[in-house]
Amino acid sequence: MKVIDFSQFSFEKYNVSGVSVIKQKNNWSTYSPESGRLHNGFIFVTVGNCVYRWKGHEENLSPGSVIYLPKGSQHSVTAPVRSLEFFRVNFTVTDIASAEETVFSDSPVLITHSTPQSIFDICFELTSLTLRPRTDFKAMAPLCELVDFCIRELSADTYKGIDIAVNYIADHCIEKIDISDLANMCFMSYSHFFRTFKTKFDMTPIEYKNSLRIKKAKKLLCEHDCSVGEIAEMLGFEGVCYFTRAFKKHVGISPANYRKEKSKK
Repeated sequence: MKVIDFSQFSFEKYNVSGVSVIKQKNNWSTYSPESGRLHNGFIFVTVGNCVYRWKGHEENLSPGSVIYLPKGSQHSVTAPVRSLEFFRVNFTVTDIASAEETVFSDSPVLITHSTPQSIFDICFELTSLTLRPRTDFKAMAPLCELVDFCIRELSADTYKGIDIAVNYIADHCIEKIDISDLANMCFMSYSHFFRTFKTKFDMTPIEYKNSLRIKKAKKLLCEHDCSVGEIAEMLGFEGVCYFTRAFKKHVGISPANYRKEKSKK
């Protein structure tokens, strides 16, 4: 199973099939797929409240909420019997080049709590379309609108959701940081957090941490007489060699040469 970020999806690179949309009311108080969810898709809540739980995370959904549930997802949902109404949108995504089945995350992802009526109208349209045989092609346009809506919501909310990790890195950049801890702070799985961070900053969390340390190192090299080794130790680098390699990767020259160049000006 291939995992991609929502932002990487396009109908030119990925094939979508098996589209089905059903409007349902819960006849259970707690539901949990025994061997993981059988389909890839979204839940659009129209009436009532429910609680989704997965991997120690809990999310309260209400009318207007949308959650993405990948195939194989291990989760549970609870709500008073017959109190919940929702659209269940299922589909299969396949990488055209590799023919590999694809999901957008390895665990549930909250999309939004504020879905406009126009999106629910699309869900209703898809409900009538997918009840007829051979309608995958006709369902592509409205399904594309649903996916575009989710991407727009995630590009705003998901990036905002990693702010706590970004701030933590800035405050603790000279300390050892575990990416799993950062993901937990943001209530994301490791892989979803890692992909989201790299998409936003075009670098990994550790590379971002190093960029902040290098910025501090440049200031120390210009304003203080500390040795390169002392600066490496102050900024938490594992030895002078590692610091020098990291510095050269970011700046293009060694710390010693950077200091010499700046002292000439």
